[in-house]
Amino acid sequence: MYMKFSKIFTGAASLLLFSSLSAQNVSPLDRIIDRQEEQKNYPDLFNTEKIHEANILRIYNDLGNYGHLVPMSQQDRQMKFNEMKDPNNLKNIFRFIQYTPRNTYARYVKEDPALLLMGFGPLNEVQANISEKVKLAVANGIAVKDVQFQTRDGIELTKFDFIYDESDPKHKPIGSRRKSLTLFYKAGGAQGADTKQKYTLDFVVSRVVDDNFYTGEKDIELIIDPTPLDEQMEDVVILHRHGMKEMNTIPLGLMQNTPNYPHRLMLKQRFLSKVLDDFYRLYTMLDNYAKRDGNDYNDKVILELHNQMDY
Repeated sequence: MYMKFSKIFTGAASLLLFSSLSAQNVSPLDRIIDRQEEQKNYPDLFNTEKIHEANILRIYNDLGNYGHLVPMSQQDRQMKFNEMKDPNNLKNIFRFIQYTPRNTYARYVKEDPALLLMGFGPLNEVQANISEKVKLAVANGIAVKDVQFQTRDGIELTKFDFIYDESDPKHKPIGSRRKSLTLFYKAGGAQGADTKQKYTLDFVVSRVVDDNFYTGEKDIELIIDPTPLDEQMEDVVILHRHGMKEMNTIPLGLMQNTPNYPHRLMLKQRFLSKVLDDFYRLYTMLDNYAKRDGNDYNDKVILELHNQMDY
């Protein structure tokens, strides 16, 4: 009886091992569902996805109105360096952006892959990984281009919070959670006293970092949209790395959208729509704060002139 059971167990283990190896040898190309078949078989999912794409595009168009914040943040950065060199010159303490929404900070950012891809591993390996996955998407007929970093100017707004130990009665913080949205613009149009500088939103990077100092675990996710004002989102690229494990790159166009795996819809519905909507509100507040400081000064000047008219 023992010998018979042993043979059965050995045969089952061999079958499981063969199945595992066979699954590993299956080409990733064979796991991709055809888009036309998806649209034909699951029209409701397809229509819902299009609704969220339209909503995301609307938010991107609204964020395109804040390109003027980029040169303001750039000048603030230069004034900070000037203040460090010459702290006694009061001109150097001026800032265009003095106030930010609660639990946020803003900074000028130059488009640099070494900066944007930080935390995912050696730069050459990360870029090679992205190119490899883009080629896979292209081989499946997905309209994806390799991510080409340029020298665009941008502004980054980061929202931060703490991770707390729920089991600790003192509710002590054990880590941090940060979400940031970096907007890169392309400047165009004539500059002059009566001509407004035009800015076009040209490149968007979303970053989420969950860093648990207590356990040492760190989770980083990066979403790159190289054409934010394009109606299609197939070229969006997602990078993910957990702890010290190797990073993984996933072009959005390679994700499935079926009843069992509605991944494209979930990303657009539960993450992109919510994060972009939240950051649009924060960028609107940032812009209003920057305008408020100048308006407050004008109010003071008018008030002083009004007081001088009293006899």
